[in-house]
Amino acid sequence: MQINFNKLFIVLLFITSCRTYAKENNFTIGGEGKIRFRYIDATIDQISGTYGENLKKGFSLRQRIDLLLNVPLTKYLSVNAALRITNEDSRDILPPPDLISMKALAGWWSLDFEKTPFNAIVGAYDASFTPLTFMRWDPKDNPLGASGCACQSSVGGISGESLEDPQEDYKIEGIKLESYGELGDITVLFARPEIAIDEETYARHMYGARGRFITPSIRYIPSFAIGITGLRIKDNIQSVDTVYYTHPPQAPFQSDVFGIDIDFPIVWNISFIAEYAKSIRDDNLLTNENSEKDDDGITGGVQLLNNDKIEANLIYLKMETNFSPFYRAVSYKNNQEGYRSSFIYRNHLFSRPLSISGYFKKLREIEPTQNIRRIPLEEHTSISNYTIGNFALNMEFFDNWKLGGTYEYRKIDRLDDASTVAIETIDQKTNINSLSLTYEFTIQSTLTFKHQIIDHIDTIDGENSYKAYLPTLQFSVKF
Repeated sequence: MQINFNKLFIVLLFITSCRTYAKENNFTIGGEGKIRFRYIDATIDQISGTYGENLKKGFSLRQRIDLLLNVPLTKYLSVNAALRITNEDSRDILPPPDLISMKALAGWWSLDFEKTPFNAIVGAYDASFTPLTFMRWDPKDNPLGASGCACQSSVGGISGESLEDPQEDYKIEGIKLESYGELGDITVLFARPEIAIDEETYARHMYGARGRFITPSIRYIPSFAIGITGLRIKDNIQSVDTVYYTHPPQAPFQSDVFGIDIDFPIVWNISFIAEYAKSIRDDNLLTNENSEKDDDGITGGVQLLNNDKIEANLIYLKMETNFSPFYRAVSYKNNQEGYRSSFIYRNHLFSRPLSISGYFKKLREIEPTQNIRRIPLEEHTSISNYTIGNFALNMEFFDNWKLGGTYEYRKIDRLDDASTVAIETIDQKTNINSLSLTYEFTIQSTLTFKHQIIDHIDTIDGENSYKAYLPTLQFSVKF
């Protein structure tokens, strides 16, 4: 794959000219770009990426540029537009909806009204609620490579095909209304997150709301917060009879979820945090049979926050067998129970910033499933276990130079079925060592070299074992 430097130069010259013109005419043009060179050397032809996608041996180049435009119309009203040019193919990487991550050339726009304490957006917007109801990626529960510090820059694991930084928000299209006050906030949204394939009518509608009540903080007493969320996603059966953009294709469906979350201070900087969500799912709106399934999801535990120096938590998780809100966070799978714990410590070493972080998550199936395909089998008894651990160290060792190291361990195991004597043993382990070196030209422009060594061991089927080396060079810039 070759880079066309002539085209790149023309694009940069065009951007520079537009920014000069924009400055003179009271509107702004900005953007960000990324370019990544990566080589994969492995003992097999394909390995698994961070999001489960297949990564092939050899050299790859991924590049992306987002151009952003803001045009003020009045004191409170503005038009925002964007254009993305990329060679990424990320349809199977992060889950929809997303107006931009699935297309090599895409654009989006919005009309924004902002007058404190009220905001309104018509068009494309970013939105998320809570991990169990509506969120693309929960940085506090990231089993796919986070170093435990809940920050995107520390995401480790296996480099994926996409250049996206995992974020909480989805990008969807519709209307969003927000209001903020001293005692809380409320958000109402309507969206059309998917359209029918080869049809002009929209196949999916989504609408919901979230409200939070937050008490004022008193000296030595942190705020108490409680939130209530409701969301419905429904396919339009008049416009589509098969949803082709799911994998595999399925019948039109409806997903409802209702949730409550709290943040309750206990003592000092320790709080009790919890979320409960009720999911009701109908996976076939074309049948008159009662196909609805409902179940609960719950998370809860303690959290310590100390002046941006220490963050730690210990959380219990339980997602029952039929708990399946369609747009919940990626890592919250149904039919699992367990706990997670993470910490991060930030300080200075010889006046240089330093962070140490760790993450551990242990889950166990509630009901037996067939292998790892998530199909419940009442006649079986064997249970799968999932373990993920991570430790990371990041530090600045010289002006503008940062060094990071991460070790990650993943394990899936299951015994043979005791009731049917079926051979169902699973025993897979993955060790990932990562080392990164970053130079900051400015706060918004960086060059990073990262090298990963991945050792995947399948003790049951040795042919699936592999060792891989992934040197990567990435340049990122914002302007």
